[in-house]
Amino acid sequence: MSEDAPTIRDAQPAEDASTPTIPGYRLLERLGRGAAGVVYLAEADDDLARRFAVKVFPPDAAAHYARELATLREVEEVRRGTGSRDLLEVVHAGDAHGQPFVVMEYCPGGDLLSRVRSEGPLPSDEALRLLIPVVRALELLHAHGWVHKDVKPANVLIGGDGLPRLGDFGLTRTLEGPLSSAGTPGFCAPELYKQGAAESGALLDVYSAAATLYFVLSGDAPLPGRPDVFPLERQRVPRALQRVLLAALRVDPAQRLGSAAELRELLEGVQRGESVLDPRGLRWPRYVAGALVVLALALTGGWWLNRERPQALPVAGAPELDLRWSARGELWHGADPPLAVLDGPPISTVTDPLHTTLAAVSRNGAVAVVGLDPPRVVARIAPPAQAPTVVAAAIHGTFLARLWAAKEGPPRLELYALPSGARLASCEAQGVGDALAVTTTPAGHPRVVIGTLSGDLVIQGFDGPGLRVRSHGDSIRSLWIDSAEAVLHVLGDDREFSPEAGADEVQLEDGRGLGARPQLVTRSWDLPALLEGRARLVDEASGGER
Repeated sequence: MSEDAPTIRDAQPAEDASTPTIPGYRLLERLGRGAAGVVYLAEADDDLARRFAVKVFPPDAAAHYARELATLREVEEVRRGTGSRDLLEVVHAGDAHGQPFVVMEYCPGGDLLSRVRSEGPLPSDEALRLLIPVVRALELLHAHGWVHKDVKPANVLIGGDGLPRLGDFGLTRTLEGPLSSAGTPGFCAPELYKQGAAESGALLDVYSAAATLYFVLSGDAPLPGRPDVFPLERQRVPRALQRVLLAALRVDPAQRLGSAAELRELLEGVQRGESVLDPRGLRWPRYVAGALVVLALALTGGWWLNRERPQALPVAGAPELDLRWSARGELWHGADPPLAVLDGPPISTVTDPLHTTLAAVSRNGAVAVVGLDPPRVVARIAPPAQAPTVVAAAIHGTFLARLWAAKEGPPRLELYALPSGARLASCEAQGVGDALAVTTTPAGHPRVVIGTLSGDLVIQGFDGPGLRVRSHGDSIRSLWIDSAEAVLHVLGDDREFSPEAGADEVQLEDGRGLGARPQLVTRSWDLPALLEGRARLVDEASGGER
């Protein structure tokens, strides 16, 4: 628990025998204990009786108190000089009969660690509301030459006004000074365990802020080098926000978002509903882009600003298709006029093996089936009764399969007829993932292939248990069937942790290493053998590092 992050849930009555006496304050409850002191809920001994959090240092921690007090003076000067409400206010500090103490603003809303543990992951809009001020506080500290170095959920406190405060400045240091390897595992930047942490400076806080946001959205801290997107998908975190998080959680500081200001700008853009295609690529081109905008306005009178520019969305197994989607869910196919397909842009698209029919999946689980020659809507499948956290679809001939999973209850696998859209069968899915394919046995019975986020292939029908095959060491990204060759192609991730040193390796203080070298690998499986309950690998090709 953070030393300066008291929570109501951990509060205990102050013990009369051991409770210190602090002049001007009555200590009411013990809120928490840290390595360098105990935090109490206190009431001012005056007519206003305002409440504060008081951190009391043991007598043998005088050196720690002196070091922290020097930092608190500087941070409080920054807070007071700018009028910021994003930093925790330090009210008073002193020494009571050999026992140093610090009086701080009391935040009755507790901290984000306790809130997520009690309520579960927070919705994206609430998470952004609480974390953008934290990033703004970091931006302020960095502008005045400080790095916080210990951003984590326990150090984000919720004030009586419902707004967050960034607290606990025990590890805060100047950007120019030396930095120790002290930090909280799971939230400190990986380079903190390497040489050169001082060179990354403010980027330490960029990583920690992103890790904190990841925790608030998913309930878990990200693993260095391989933050799992599956919990984010299950919580329906917008893809734009996921892209910002992944860019801020890069192991290599040189590839990470370059500042707290940049992270804040991107998060505010997501909050406004703006599309974020390549966060890492938005750093230097923004100036060139600004000049181009001015030039375009001068030449065209700005007419194109009112014209919606559709975005490309790759199609699983058919990246060569020229398909683009607008924010309103309109589909552009080559030179054909736009076609109204969904209420908004799809989260995934997939075609049949011959690339003549497209299935587009919306975030609420609705599926639209589109014939591509010429473009026309063939069928629409209504969204599931429960709001899905994961949804995927696949088509083959006259069959459409849909897999979806909600926060509660088992995942469901459904089969629909085309072009009518009538549901033919439904059963509990034996795996969950956003990679899906559907085919038929020689007897014409439908079979669905699920590529799971644990790297398994599940070949499942609607008449009993199916076959489970270990295909990849990590998640499966996409599936596609080559009907001519009777082969199922599986694109997956085979990254592993290893003790060898490497560019993406995090070396811990005890000598252990966390390797994070993602490798995209395509494995091709004999499709008839899979449908007969046997697994036969026919080919393998590495796609290299991502």
